[in-house]
Amino acid sequence: SLNMPNIVTIENNAFYYCTNISQLTIGARLETCATTFENVTKLNIDSPVPEGMLGDKVAEVTFGDGVTAIGANAFKSCADLKSVELPATLTAIGENAFYNSGLTSVIIPAAVKTLSNGAFEDCASLQSVTIEDGVESIGESAFYSSAITALSLPASVAAVGDGAFKNCNSLAKLDFSE
Repeated sequence: SLNMPNIVTIENNAFYYCTNISQLTIGARLETCATTFENVTKLNIDSPVPEGMLGDKVAEVTFGDGVTAIGANAFKSCADLKSVELPATLTAIGENAFYNSGLTSVIIPAAVKTLSNGAFEDCASLQSVTIEDGVESIGESAFYSSAITALSLPASVAAVGDGAFKNCNSLAKLDFSE
């Protein structure tokens, strides 16, 4: 277990070959992370999640209110990650942030104006998605090949990208607001 409540920068290879770190706690001050924690299964974080900080073993995440962004590929291929509670403070979800993860449901907070390309692409277990009023656009392939069964798009959604729901073969009901 590694607890870094006041860390600002983690340099490249800072924890190289520290393969037994399975629990990681990061405070609200993290600005830069240039290393990868390959074997972390449990993450508690209160700052934006940098791209490339985690391997594909994450199964449990607790986001604090300091999380305003989730970097590209942050939880890519995390097959054991079944659920997350995204904080209301979240404004950005990077490209392929949850690509091919094991998520079964997700609520996209209103503060996320643009859902990035491929954010939940190839999430074969993702059946339940709630998009809160305030989200304005859904990027290309955002939910490509997911298992969504029903979806309501709020009135705030003005644009849906190419292939956003392509190969969503279980999608049987789609509601649009006025």
